[in-house]
Amino acid sequence: MAKSFAGAYRNNCAFHCVVHQWLSLPEPKIKELFSQYPVFNEIMHEFYQYHQLGETPNVNDFIALNKQLSHPHDREVMWGQVLRNVLRKKLSSIAQSQVADDTLVPDDILGELTKLMGADLAIHASEPLASAQLLPLSVLEIKADNPVWRIELYHSVRGGGHYDFSYGQDSEDIAHNRHYQSGMDEWGRRIPTAGALLYGATNLIGLKEQEQAIRLLVAKNFQQILAKSKQPGAAIEEEQLESLFTLNRAHSPELKPPEMKGAQSATPSLILRATPHKKQSVASTLEPPLRSPDQPRQFIDDDFVKMLELKLKKTDWTYVILSDKKMQLASKANQAKTISIEKQQDAMIFSGTNDSHADIAQAALAYEQTMAQRQQTLTFEINADDQDEAIRFMAELSQNGFDIDKIDHIGCKNEPVPKEKMAEFVKDLIEKAKKHPRSPAPRH
Repeated sequence: MAKSFAGAYRNNCAFHCVVHQWLSLPEPKIKELFSQYPVFNEIMHEFYQYHQLGETPNVNDFIALNKQLSHPHDREVMWGQVLRNVLRKKLSSIAQSQVADDTLVPDDILGELTKLMGADLAIHASEPLASAQLLPLSVLEIKADNPVWRIELYHSVRGGGHYDFSYGQDSEDIAHNRHYQSGMDEWGRRIPTAGALLYGATNLIGLKEQEQAIRLLVAKNFQQILAKSKQPGAAIEEEQLESLFTLNRAHSPELKPPEMKGAQSATPSLILRATPHKKQSVASTLEPPLRSPDQPRQFIDDDFVKMLELKLKKTDWTYVILSDKKMQLASKANQAKTISIEKQQDAMIFSGTNDSHADIAQAALAYEQTMAQRQQTLTFEINADDQDEAIRFMAELSQNGFDIDKIDHIGCKNEPVPKEKMAEFVKDLIEKAKKHPRSPAPRH
């Protein structure tokens, strides 16, 4: 019989095997388990709490999120610690030490969880000495009272107590493995495919940083689920709307900000276009990275990231670099405060929650300084829903060191404002600042 691979992230392989088989059940069956076994509601509440989703647990949204994050790697890193926490809460204080974080879970202890889930647990020895606990038996059976489904685990030939599993059908196991891996690295470790949305988060240095990045990405996907569900309050709130910064994009009067479902009005977007210096900068110290002619260009490269770290320090922000075209930052003080940076065609998009405007300005300044040291200048464009919105956004930029005199175009409701009105915008900005002075937002 074929076996399905399970990852060993944080020694949670046993929990990974359980969650794969549970969430592969038909949706009606999953809902039936919720109605029959109280532990599933406890599991769902723990999932919401662990990932700090901030909503009342709802089975339909819960299932929809797990469908959206269904890549085997995503499912594992999203669920391993959740199931470990649930099991730990069910054990005596003495037994809890056997499920301490990042430790292997004994077979009999794992069985305490699967019994509560209404599942018979079968643990097969794929090698004679894979687990002394299984000898002389080839299969260890841990029965549930009135079981309604079955979980099949295998001790791996790699040893060390690692678990793989089986869906019970060779075709399903083969499909799982193809989905899971695109190859092996030189140490024989599986490499998840590009479809794993949480893969970048698990490559950060430090477990706390990994956990925060995983929660951030899970929460972002959850917000998409809520927006689709059209429940009261599910629409993205105004303070969560994204303001977009675009870099290296040719000016176009037709440029439109993205549509935000549930938004009352579009937030402004700052468009920046890079143009070559007319003269070489004598003080230039930062050169573009060397690369061969056939090497792909790195849009988010080390030079820019290093400059960014001077503005938004890693002591305050978690950096998740997903590719050379996309990265995300999350405030360590306020997890809901995020910034995304993404290359799209000829544009670089900077986006963030409304309370991160000041920090987005710092990110744009970091990019501007990087480009200046490469003998390129940036000109700026703003497209906003109305003039007041543009002015408020310009005030945020000005307070954080952005030179608004460099703004070369302002558009309102996607219509360009004539050049002669630029002075009126700046004047209104100054007047509003005098009438409503305030201190710059605190930096997180």
